[in-house]
Amino acid sequence: MVGQLSFVKNKVARRILLSFLLAAILSICILGVISFQQVSDQIRSDTTESLQKNTKDYALRLLERLILTENYLKLIAPSIDVTNKNINELDNNLVQKLRDQFNDLALLSANGEMTSLMKQKNPVLDISQQDLNNLGSGKTAVLSIIGKNTPFNQMWIAIPLEEQHPEHGTLLGEMNPETLWESEFLGLDDLWVFDATGQLLFVSNPQIQLPKDIKNQITQGVSGQFGWQADDTAQLGFYWRLPINNVFAGTDMVIVHARPKALAFSSIDLFTRIYPLVICVAILIVALLSTRLINKYLTPLENLTTATVKIAEGDLNYRVKIASHDEFETLGDSFNDMTERLRKQFDIQAMMAEIDGNILSSLNADTIIDTALNRLPDILNCELMAIIRFDVDKHCSRHIRVKRGKQAVETLATTLHLSASAFTKLALSQYKIITRDNKSAEKYFTALGLSGDWQLLLIPIQQGDTIAAVLCFGYQSEVTIPAETISAADNFGDRLAVALSNAAWEKKLYSQAHYDAITGLPNRLVLHDNLNQELARARRDDSQVAVIFIDLDHFKKVNDSLGYAAGDELLAKVAEIFVNSVGETDSVFRIGGDEFAVVMSGLKADHQILSAVSLNAEAILAALKKQLISATTPLLSAPA
Repeated sequence: MVGQLSFVKNKVARRILLSFLLAAILSICILGVISFQQVSDQIRSDTTESLQKNTKDYALRLLERLILTENYLKLIAPSIDVTNKNINELDNNLVQKLRDQFNDLALLSANGEMTSLMKQKNPVLDISQQDLNNLGSGKTAVLSIIGKNTPFNQMWIAIPLEEQHPEHGTLLGEMNPETLWESEFLGLDDLWVFDATGQLLFVSNPQIQLPKDIKNQITQGVSGQFGWQADDTAQLGFYWRLPINNVFAGTDMVIVHARPKALAFSSIDLFTRIYPLVICVAILIVALLSTRLINKYLTPLENLTTATVKIAEGDLNYRVKIASHDEFETLGDSFNDMTERLRKQFDIQAMMAEIDGNILSSLNADTIIDTALNRLPDILNCELMAIIRFDVDKHCSRHIRVKRGKQAVETLATTLHLSASAFTKLALSQYKIITRDNKSAEKYFTALGLSGDWQLLLIPIQQGDTIAAVLCFGYQSEVTIPAETISAADNFGDRLAVALSNAAWEKKLYSQAHYDAITGLPNRLVLHDNLNQELARARRDDSQVAVIFIDLDHFKKVNDSLGYAAGDELLAKVAEIFVNSVGETDSVFRIGGDEFAVVMSGLKADHQILSAVSLNAEAILAALKKQLISATTPLLSAPA
């Protein structure tokens, strides 16, 4: 492909590129807005569901841990009574697990005495009346008791020593906060645990406090989502009520999970930052692909447009070069073929016009033949062109002019003989294509000196009812000769026929004007030109010219007595005698009636002139006396 498309100059390219970009920008923006909305909604939904799931999962795990601690208490309860108040006598593994689960174990007797099973110092618990009621219910009780050294409530779990006799005493365990709340597994979320009254049981980050209205909302509801602003940080939270009262004696717990919105919706923020860049990259890709596509498809059109302008300006040698390997390349090849045909047509027309001008300017046929031989082969893409001129009477060629490739025009010494029937058939045909397979045409190949697989196009040139010449176009291999080639060759044949006819007519006219019709000798006009030429040559060579004038005495008596036919015959015989009697460099002219002239040139001295004139006169007279003897006419004498 030649050149690159100029988007600055090409309006179509600019329009298509702008259309592609607008379509891409609009579609990408619309898709981006919809996608952003969908993705944002999906991320918000997923984040909310994740927070909700984390809250529920945590609550259920908390319930499982409470049940696990209950099971530990039930496991050791049969081994503890009011007399055995130490757990060290239990299995060591069990004791270790108890220490992991509980900060302290205590035994509450029926009279209200509290005894520690793990520490030296007995705990002092401020148990409310509601808690006491829970302890007496016979069910496992979960107690929230305000500690003295901690800002949060201590979580105790209590079971009766004897399930059927709660009055025999109660086994209590202070649950380890780390084991109970598992705050290290919260990750980036913040955790609050409230009882049903709104009393805070645990918080993972004491620096963040829930507003009062949110506390009221979570203690009154079962589950829900909320948001608030904490220290200039937007927070997103979810709460879920854990129904402790259904399993244990105690109030329900409300589990609250919170996460900063910037963290919760970080995917949205990332999407918001990346998506404009993605849009720009997409638009850039569309622009690049559009530019490449436009360049691919409009560059051939621009090249075709340039080629069309060049051809309109008359540059028929310009060729468009397209290597797109698609229909444009086929179109470019067809365009070049069309241009080549136009160039050939113009060249043919120009050459025909030149030939017409030559014909009108009365140039001889040989000049027209040489012009055609030098120009037509390149125009018609043939490797050989020959013009064979025939001697009609003898049915053979008298003149063969050939142009082979880049060689100069040459005249062949060979002769082409045709039979009368072949001559007739050729005269009846408009054109003829022959190959080596045609045995009857072998004589053409022989006459032209061709060997190998040649193919010849023959165009007969007629003058009247006979063949004056044959145009011969040669191709080194068998090809399909285009119709325009045959038409151009035929047109040239017509013009050559006219040129040959004109040449023959001009030759005839010239002969009639300058030569005597009876004797065939040059007339007075030619004598005048010849004398001027010989005198000029004599002055140049310092030589002499002699002229002998001869007339026939009593010639009128021959015409009167024997007739004009006899007189003409006599004149022709006399002219023949004169021509045969003079020297090779001398010329004989008939200047009118019975008058003749002999011009002798190249004489160097006066005595040579007299001698030459005398010798010629004597030779002429002797020839006349010897050859012109008539019984009825006296011997003619022709004194000089």
